[in-house]
Amino acid sequence: MVTKVYKVGGDSTGVYENIQALGEFARSEATSVQKLVFVVSAQASENFRTTEALRKQFRGENNLDGIIKQHKGLVERCGIYFNQAQLKKFVLEAETLEEMESVGERINAPFVAGYFNSVGIPTQYKSALDLLQTKNGEVELVGNIPEGVTIIEGFIYSSKGKIKTFPTGGSEVSGDIIAAGLNADIYGVIKNNPWFCTADPKIVNGALQVEYLTFRELAELAYAGARAMNEQGMIRCARNNIPILIGSATDFMEHATSVKWERTNLTERPYAGIASKGGFIVYDLKPSERFDYLRNIFSTFAEEGVSVDMVTTNGDVSIAVHKSEPITEGLELKLQALSKGFSKKENISLVSVVGENMPPASGFGERLVELIYSSGFERPHVYGAMALPKEMSVLEIEQLGMNSIKGYLAKILLKFSEFRIPVTGILTTVGSIGIQCPANYHVAQILRDIKTQFKPDLISVIETNRGIPASPKRTTNVTLAVPEQECNQVVRILHRNLF
Repeated sequence: MVTKVYKVGGDSTGVYENIQALGEFARSEATSVQKLVFVVSAQASENFRTTEALRKQFRGENNLDGIIKQHKGLVERCGIYFNQAQLKKFVLEAETLEEMESVGERINAPFVAGYFNSVGIPTQYKSALDLLQTKNGEVELVGNIPEGVTIIEGFIYSSKGKIKTFPTGGSEVSGDIIAAGLNADIYGVIKNNPWFCTADPKIVNGALQVEYLTFRELAELAYAGARAMNEQGMIRCARNNIPILIGSATDFMEHATSVKWERTNLTERPYAGIASKGGFIVYDLKPSERFDYLRNIFSTFAEEGVSVDMVTTNGDVSIAVHKSEPITEGLELKLQALSKGFSKKENISLVSVVGENMPPASGFGERLVELIYSSGFERPHVYGAMALPKEMSVLEIEQLGMNSIKGYLAKILLKFSEFRIPVTGILTTVGSIGIQCPANYHVAQILRDIKTQFKPDLISVIETNRGIPASPKRTTNVTLAVPEQECNQVVRILHRNLF
């Protein structure tokens, strides 16, 4: 039995022409797929985002008339009865922000099911509050989805009888859970663009089509700011080896980007894409001589509940943290007390070049820095680039989704302290951590503990051979930290030179 799950973005159901295209796509898929599931976001259009309007409503702004107008016009144009009383009831009865945020999906999913039925596609609506529930601390698919076409809300789930929502982009997480729970043949993400692009088309004119990505590349690009997907919305499919397609219903997903664990065009396309995200603070620290300096630094971040995005330790320590984290003056005073030197830069963007077959990170990072510097900008910080000096080792840990686990790095470094192994360098990407130490300490002795406690997807040790400097075995991400006002120009320069 063929099973396919498609997450449908708000733009695909918030505009009349788009929902028509979605219906025709569903009709074509239903002829060959026994179980066809559409996970639906709240309606959105170029000038209106339902979820944002609902958040404003909860904060005391009266957006109810605008929310009704958006839905009433589209629903009635599709020839469907608009249940205005139901929408009002949901809004007025919402006691928590999550209940208010859920209204968009709870109104839109039954509408899409009704539209499909009205155009001759037999469709059933199933509530995500019945199907997605917390179990042992995780959200799981707990209900049965029958054969045929089914519409389910994205973004929302139930926990102990209460309505809960995933973070922004959560409909993709819903789709990921459902696809993995059904052991689907395909998980598709339906967007406006017919394929994933090598850069944001709004920044780079002529951004190229990406035919294939690996799960690692998609996770890196999504976290780095690519808007095509939420990095948390692919983890279960990746672990269950379920292929992902990213494309548009308007061309029946014909040119969709295919995402699997491996791709065959690494030689002709070593770089997968460039992504950027602003709003970062960069801390530059001059380390003390203490044996446990790095552990103390990252334990401090963990104790304060602050997630670290990027780390590099080429000499001094550079740490990038998003401004949305709960950064306090107390945290910064602790960093200063632990370090011999401290400086801070705000309004920073991180620009990431991602690919499975890039040149060795250290040399490639230097090349990108020189490229930006020769274009008239300051030399940017570079993350993801580590060369091993003579007689050094690096422990590499890979785990999709590790970036969402607060304190992950601090816990890993604690293991090194327990075994009295000095840490001389760290590099991080979205799904990996590299920890450098002197080769004579044989880090293999802590592999068993890390495997048991953290259950990483992959763990390995690289050692310099007979004193010859080396680099980690695979480079998937090199990231530059640049001022926000220079970000788009830097993206264009990199794209022009790499693609």
